[in-house]
Amino acid sequence: YWLKRLIRIYPVYAFTLTFGAIVPALLEGSPDYASPLTWIGLYGMGQALAFSIFALGIPVGWSLTIEEIFYLLAPRIGGWLDRPRRAMPGVIGIGAIVALLSAGIFALTLVIPAGPAGEPLGPWLSGMPLDLFYNASFFARIPEFAGGMVGAILLLRHRDRIVPRARALVLGGTAAAVVFMLAGNAAHGASNLPLYALLRFLSASGSAALMLGLASAPPNTAVARFLSLPLLDYLGKTSYALYLVHLSIPIQRIWAGLVSLPIHPLFSVPIIYVIAVAASIILYELVEHPIH
Repeated sequence: YWLKRLIRIYPVYAFTLTFGAIVPALLEGSPDYASPLTWIGLYGMGQALAFSIFALGIPVGWSLTIEEIFYLLAPRIGGWLDRPRRAMPGVIGIGAIVALLSAGIFALTLVIPAGPAGEPLGPWLSGMPLDLFYNASFFARIPEFAGGMVGAILLLRHRDRIVPRARALVLGGTAAAVVFMLAGNAAHGASNLPLYALLRFLSASGSAALMLGLASAPPNTAVARFLSLPLLDYLGKTSYALYLVHLSIPIQRIWAGLVSLPIHPLFSVPIIYVIAVAASIILYELVEHPIH
């Protein structure tokens, strides 16, 4: 499992980091990569462990740090959730316990006197601001991973009971994801970080329900036929590459050029999307797929 995850994620990450971030930055004379520790942190996918490299290289790389930690623990957590012949309520209940335990540990890390600048001394030895800690720490995100894992186990073990509920899961999950996302954004804007973290988890749970409903929908439905289109299937295969390149230095430079033109930025969005998708297709075809 770990080897497959490493092959799936790391080679294309390292390639994108090198040629989509570090090489362009060095050609521009950036001093950001002068320290060997920076190179170790970036190529070790450790952006979420040190504030100094948090958005360096691949700006979304911090999320891969969280994934790394989760993948190390996932076989044990999955085995705990997925006991033989466990009923649906048992899987959901234990998933809720995992989320609550992690939330409790997350809360305990915050019961520490703040530093002179209002930053926590204990949660991050790297000086991560409290706002980022609520967004980008493993403790803040593990409930979302647990929710996704519960959804996957329910689909694998109890599909016959999920299929009749597919429509309700799609509609209810979509509504919950959107409502809690908007409420979470409002809480974040009001600097109510604990409430924001809770609402974000509820929004993620709604998204998990939505995906569970889509994955279990009968193949003859309009949604299933639409999602099975060859183009969408192919875009799904290239989506990880798109995730890596969409905020890379070359794409950011192109975006800066587009918004400087005398056109509304809204018209620049589909253009930059097509460019980013084209870059992700090239990355998928030349690097990701051959390595797989």
